[in-house]
Amino acid sequence: MSFRIRNQVQLVGRLGASIRMNRLSDGTLVTNAEIYADDALNEFEDDCGRLFHLIGWNKMAQSMHHNLRAKGRVVIQGRLVNRPRTDNGVRYYRTEVCVSEFMLLREADRSIQEVCRSPNSPT
Repeated sequence: MSFRIRNQVQLVGRLGASIRMNRLSDGTLVTNAEIYADDALNEFEDDCGRLFHLIGWNKMAQSMHHNLRAKGRVVIQGRLVNRPRTDNGVRYYRTEVCVSEFMLLREADRSIQEVCRSPNSPT
């Protein structure tokens, strides 16, 4: 049996209060957001569940910035990445989800409203 193992994560939850898009010095677009994830699709209260940091690059960054809204319900798919930083000589790592796809969920019936895929993702 042959199968492909990849670094992949899927989260369902509610977005945090802000979705930020920046342009780096080399012109690369990056969007940062947070998602409060829960194991079940139940009603979320403010700041409940587990917090995960999201990051999107270039076209995905534009799509995330344009389509995602604060406190909106989404399904996120991507891969885990660790970003190192140094503070007072001590090295820390921040784990983020590099978004490859996302789906917006409607509030009323919790159905899938829209799918946004990375330009490099398979069809």
